[in-house]
Amino acid sequence: MKKTALIFSLIACLGLGALGQNRPRDINQWLVVGVYTKLNKQFSLNLGQNYGFDYEPRKLKYVQTSGSIGYRLSSSLWLSAATQWTASPREEGFSHKWRFAAGISLRTRLKNWQLSNSLNVEQHTKKEKKYRLRLIYTFYLKPKSLVNLGDFKFMPFASTRLYYNIGGSPISQYNAEGKRVVKQSPDGLHRFRGTLGIYFRPTKSLKLTLYSMLQEEFNTPWDIQNHRRINVVNPRTGRVSRAFSNKLVLGISIKYYLPTLLGERKKRLARQASSQKPENYFQSIIKP
Repeated sequence: MKKTALIFSLIACLGLGALGQNRPRDINQWLVVGVYTKLNKQFSLNLGQNYGFDYEPRKLKYVQTSGSIGYRLSSSLWLSAATQWTASPREEGFSHKWRFAAGISLRTRLKNWQLSNSLNVEQHTKKEKKYRLRLIYTFYLKPKSLVNLGDFKFMPFASTRLYYNIGGSPISQYNAEGKRVVKQSPDGLHRFRGTLGIYFRPTKSLKLTLYSMLQEEFNTPWDIQNHRRINVVNPRTGRVSRAFSNKLVLGISIKYYLPTLLGERKKRLARQASSQKPENYFQSIIKP
C-alpha cells in the first residue's frame, strides 16, 4: 500500500509539472485556517478563513470567510450548502462580494482507493463581473490507509476540478477577419484546477495540510465556434478582455476538529445523572 501511494504521488507530481511548463502564470500563496464539527449524526459545520497572497511582490490579495453545512443522506451521499464573503484590498479601501453554493457529493471505494465525485452550483452577486453562475465538478482521490515513513504518518491526495461559467459581463467577440460578430457573456467550460498534497494529524483534533494547486484557463472548440471565448484580443487596440488567469498556488491549511456537539451534550447529561445521589427510604418519607 505504501509503495502504491508513493508511486501515485510521484506520477501525479510529474504530470502537473509538465502541464504547467508552457504558459506563464502567477504564483500565489494561500493560508487557510478552519474549524470543523459534527452537530449530530447527519449534520456537520465547517468554518474557514482563507488569506491569499501574491508571491512577487509579496502582498495580500484577498481574504475569504466561508461557512458550510453538510447533511449526510447515507454513508456515501452528502448534501451541502455554503456561503463565502471575499474582501480584496484596493487603493480606496476594500471591495466586497458574496457567493452562495449548494452541492451533492458521492463517496465510493475502489480496491485500495477512496474516491469522491461532487457537483456544486455557485451563485454570485452582481459585483462579480466574470460570471453570475458556475457549475463546478470535483474529483477527489486518496489511498484507503495512511502512508508510513518511519514514525511519520501522512495521507497523500489528489483532486481535479472543472468550472463551467454562466452569465457575467458581455465581451465583444471577433471572427478570423477581425470583425466584431457579437457581444455576449462568455458562457462555457473555461477553467481547470489540479491539486496535489498531503495531510497529517499532529494531534487527534488538529489536521495540517500542505498542497500545490495548478490553475489553467482555456477556450474549448465549442467556445470558439459559438463566440463564447475569454482572453479575447481586440484587433484594433490589442486590448485583451477577460485575460486567462493561470496560476500556481502553494497552500497550507490548518483545521481544528471540535468534539461532536450532540455527543458532548449526551456526556454532560450522563455525568449530571450519575452525580445525583439516589434518595434513601428515610429521605423520601420525610419530604413535605
